[in-house]
This record gives sequence, structure tokens and C-alpha cells, in this order.
Amino acid sequence: LMTKDKLTSYINRENKASVKKVDDATCVNDVHKSIKKNFPLIRSCFMYYASVGSGSPFHIQLNPFTMFLEDCKIPDTESKFLKRSDCDTVFIVANYTEKGKQEAVNDDHALMRYEFIEALIRLAIAKFGKGQATTEPAEAVEMLFQKCIIPNVNTASTTNPNDFRKDRLYFEEVDDIYKKHEKLLRALYSRYRLPPKSGGVRNKMLGADGWEQLALDTGLVNDDFTLTDMRLCFLYSRMYVKDEIKDWNRFTNITFVDFLDALGRIADSKSIPTTLQIEDAGFENWYKWHVASSTMEGSGAENQPGFIPRRNSAGWGSKKTRPLYTKIEGLLDIVFRTLFFDPNHPDNPFNPTGLISWLQKLDKNLGP
Repeated sequence: LMTKDKLTSYINRENKASVKKVDDATCVNDVHKSIKKNFPLIRSCFMYYASVGSGSPFHIQLNPFTMFLEDCKIPDTESKFLKRSDCDTVFIVANYTEKGKQEAVNDDHALMRYEFIEALIRLAIAKFGKGQATTEPAEAVEMLFQKCIIPNVNTASTTNPNDFRKDRLYFEEVDDIYKKHEKLLRALYSRYRLPPKSGGVRNKMLGADGWEQLALDTGLVNDDFTLTDMRLCFLYSRMYVKDEIKDWNRFTNITFVDFLDALGRIADSKSIPTTLQIEDAGFENWYKWHVASSTMEGSGAENQPGFIPRRNSAGWGSKKTRPLYTKIEGLLDIVFRTLFFDPNHPDNPFNPTGLISWLQKLDKNLGP
């Protein structure tokens, strides 16, 4: 990013008014240090606001970008340089695509991660630089984080993906339940590797399209758990990719291990009842509850037989009250039984081996 001519030229132009009289190279390096310091927050903000758009979850479109600006109270109607129209101009300028490899993966109407960072730098200088609060570009960038983003950004966008792994996922009981269902989970992962829309060989990893198709086929997305939640589970499950241009394939797809991570995040975010709640409500298993609860959404749902209220521990950032493995057990019961169910033979007992065979058949039909 800091080697982009148009960005470094912009920073250098703003550095001409520097009171500290630092040279251009030092100025650019100081801006880089501030970005590096705040990069974990930048990364989590980018994932969150990319997920709430209607397009690709790997780019931020104008509407989610505007949402980010409003959340962080960045536009200023009294500002000489950063009214709403100025923010739109920043979006357009940062979105300019230089000739090269990024053209193949860069949406002309949305920001990639490195373009989002450029937009933040330009916003910072427009809001706090130019002698308004400082003459130093790096200080303006730091002010944007300290005065606007950190105090005001949506708390859901401050998630550190590693916290979930350390606090919830990396436990022996979770490993045991995944090992117990490994063959079925691998068949599920491979079946949802969808062919490219333009045709051709399937990716060896699972893409966001297949992940969202899985949500559709199993009814996981509802009033309790939105498509944005589903996308965030996918995005947070990926290991960090340093350069999204050079490693676009890894940036936009998940491995089998990532897939298990993402399933764990669904289980931890959805309101999945305890075994005791399922029994007390008169359901044979989580799947039976899942089917019944899909008809109980909306007003008056709490008055219907078998209704189980949303748990306080559901959602992002809420205090968790159960070990994750117990919630994964419920989620897998819902996913497996939903996919196995045949409306032509509704009384067929669940058969994991039969489900594996069926998934493998569908997988084979999708091609190599």
C-alpha cells in the first residue's frame, strides 16, 4: 500500500506543511507505523462492514462504507474538507485501480482491504490534518483512530478472531466431537465446493458461495442468526492473509480446518437450546426443535407450544455459559438431520452412513 505512487504523493504533498519539517520518507514511514499499530482493528472493521453489504464479502461497498463513517462520526457538515460529499470522493479516489494483477480481483465499485486503509489515511488528513488539529499526517491518522474509530465503531466490528480460538475452540472436547463426525464433515465440506459460475474446475477449498448455500439448505439463517452473522463466521475463520492480491484464493476461501472453526462460531453465536430445554419442550432432538421453531418466528411466537426463548448467551460478544462442544453437538444434529430428511420418506431413521453416501454422490456430480 505505502508504495502506491498516488498515495505516497498525496502524503508527501500534505507533509509540505509539516511544522516538524520531517522528510517525506520519514513522514510516509510514520503513517505506516500508525496503520501497523491499529491494523488488528482495521482488519476486523473491514471484515464486519464487508459482511453487511449485498455484494462480495471481500469488499466494502459504498453503503457499508457510509455506515462505517456514520458509526464513527467521521463526516462533519461544518468541515471545510470532510462533508459527506467529500467522503464519497475519498471512496472514489481510494477505489482507483492501477494497472496490474489486482484488476482481476478488484471490484470497480467497492474497496478492497488495502483500498480501505488508503481511504482511512485520506479521511484522517481531511478531518484532522491541514493545520486543523495538526500539520503532521501520521498524527492525523492516529487522531482518527483515537477520536473517531475506537470510541464509536460498532462493537461487533472489534472482534479479534483469535479470541474465540483461544477461549472457546481449542479444547479437547471440541476436538473429540469433530473427530467423531470427521468423515461426515469432510463429505459435507467437499460437497459444498461449488463450481465457478463461469464453468470450469472447482476450487479445492470452500468458497463463500458454497458456505451460504449450506446455510440456505439447512435453514440456519433466520431471525436469530442473519446472513451477516453467517458471513462473519466464514470471514473470522480464515487465517490471516498478508497480501490479498497475491493470495486471493486463500483470502476468499476456507480450508477444512477453517470450516470446523466456522461451524464452531455458528454454534457459539446461534441460540441453541440445552438438552434439558429440548426435553422439557417435548422435542426428540435438536433437529425437531429446529423445524418447529422455524414456524414460530415473529410476533406471538412465545405463545406457541414448544417455544424456547432466545438464550442470553447467543450473539456476538455475549457472555457464554456452556462449553462450546455441547453447542456444536446441537448444531451438527440440526445440519446433518436437515440434509438427510427426505420428504418422500419422512419416517426414515437418520443414518449417518447414508448421508455420507448421498453427499459424496452430489459431490461427484458437481465435477472435479
